[in-house]
Amino acid sequence: MKAKNFCLIVFVILMMAVFFTACAQVTGPDDPQDLPKDINVSVKYVRIEPYYPQQWETVALNWTYGDMVRAADMAKESENIYVAGSAAIKTKTEIKMKVMDVWKPGYVCKRLFVNGTELIFNGSEYGEVVFILHNDGTIEITSPK
Repeated sequence: MKAKNFCLIVFVILMMAVFFTACAQVTGPDDPQDLPKDINVSVKYVRIEPYYPQQWETVALNWTYGDMVRAADMAKESENIYVAGSAAIKTKTEIKMKVMDVWKPGYVCKRLFVNGTELIFNGSEYGEVVFILHNDGTIEITSPK
């Protein structure tokens, strides 16, 4: 009978150890600087050829993160350069971004700059770019690669 109680005690101790180890791993990062933050970034778009001038010139920025969908008109800074002064995003989160330009067929994301850093990626001129902005300001392109 004593062996049965001993095995039960050992089993309970092992289960408690597993429980506390699992809880320690789920609690998250120890460094508060590593948590996602809500920030605003500046975005610049440079239109490249070929493009087809229309009567109106509309350039809009679209971006999503999590379940948030956002859009903003881009102001003309100079010939073929447009800016969106403030795009609200979250760091350490996948951001999908594209520019809609009526002078170009389809969606355009080539020559897109976030906080002054060009998003350089392989892929066609058309589509969207997916990236993660880390808390230290570095940008990781996740798609297209």
